[in-house]
Amino acid sequence: CLGRISAENAQEALRDVEFSIQQLEQIIMILQNNPEPSYKVLVQVREWLAFWTPFLRSMSTEEEIRWIPPLYSLLYQVRVAISFLSNQLSMIETSRRRSAYNQDQAGRMRDLAVTQLEFLGQLKADLDRLLAPRNVSRTWKDMGVRLIKVPLQKGEVFPEEHIPLLGQARWEPRVDAARPDYTIVHEEGDLFIIQVLNEEQTEIPYMILTRQP
Repeated sequence: CLGRISAENAQEALRDVEFSIQQLEQIIMILQNNPEPSYKVLVQVREWLAFWTPFLRSMSTEEEIRWIPPLYSLLYQVRVAISFLSNQLSMIETSRRRSAYNQDQAGRMRDLAVTQLEFLGQLKADLDRLLAPRNVSRTWKDMGVRLIKVPLQKGEVFPEEHIPLLGQARWEPRVDAARPDYTIVHEEGDLFIIQVLNEEQTEIPYMILTRQP
């Protein structure tokens, strides 16, 4: 039954979930640090919710997603986190309308934000486990799927054996005579090489790499 969903579609779904978790975490940290946000911030959060809420709801109803229980469970938990955020936002908006925002309410907002950040931290850990090469290979073992994860870290040199892959990546050069060529100045994730039977697909994050003048 796992053959009902392709490795490519599953990886795309995982990327969407991972991105939504990152966005959620950023928004909740903003609300935690500023429990009485500006009108502009409230509008931005509402716009974010207006996009992601129906998008993730639609994704969770797709039949092929249900064939991977860990992904389906993770998706459900992200939707719960979004529901928490929506409720928190409603509380803030209600307080603003009443013009009666007090310190106790601010404390409750911060406590709620801390709880949500802990929840999202656990979701990210679950996502990392789901993306672990050994787990991916086990999940799609009948399809001959192999996942190679190449960790990328700021300050280290991009792996020489994978430099040819940069031709299909989105990255920016930064001239720096003091550091070796292809030193990672900024990265937004790790490099993944997905092998399915005789086909190979790469997922390369956006990076800034040094180049010699």
